[in-house]
Amino acid sequence: MAQETRLESKEIAKVKFADAVNRNQINCGTGANGIKTVDTVEYITGEITAGGKIDLFKPISEGIPRIGINSFDGRKYNTLGNAVIDAVAVEVATTTSTTQTAAELVFDAAMDVAILNSHIKFAADGKLLFELPMYEVHNPNTTDLNDKKYRSIGHLPIIEAEKNLTCDIEFPNGVNPDVTGGKRHFIKVSLRVIKTVSK
Repeated sequence: MAQETRLESKEIAKVKFADAVNRNQINCGTGANGIKTVDTVEYITGEITAGGKIDLFKPISEGIPRIGINSFDGRKYNTLGNAVIDAVAVEVATTTSTTQTAAELVFDAAMDVAILNSHIKFAADGKLLFELPMYEVHNPNTTDLNDKKYRSIGHLPIIEAEKNLTCDIEFPNGVNPDVTGGKRHFIKVSLRVIKTVSK
């Protein structure tokens, strides 16, 4: 995504936020005067070696971010935390270690065929925010700059405060990642967002 396009997306997102606040669509406490917006990247990681259907939020039990693992407040945003998603990227890491965690891995591996053919679904309280085939959100060229790794989300969905989030990775029926030699596969989903925070 070009820098100009990113700046345009930010402005459009701010307008969408203002409209949502005015229509009481999102919880902003004292309203627009009590919040400000920040440009940030939210991310969540998890192991997807088993295939099938995996919710990346499921293993997260504590309601706090964990650096290198998850930037969300657990499965949901806390009060006043709302965000507009304008782009998404997915990267993978592979290891044969039985003890390494996502926070210890570099996410620059080639994507296994089973992962490449999977789908990603991101939802809040059951409301689908986006669903895309994995090949749409993964750039295999690891030498590209970050902007080129992201796929824009044109309808700018809003993540509302206090809504239970799910990020499902769904594999083709009967197709699992290659586990030859004890391989373990991890995924990192990164969302570029404009987020509301308290002033």
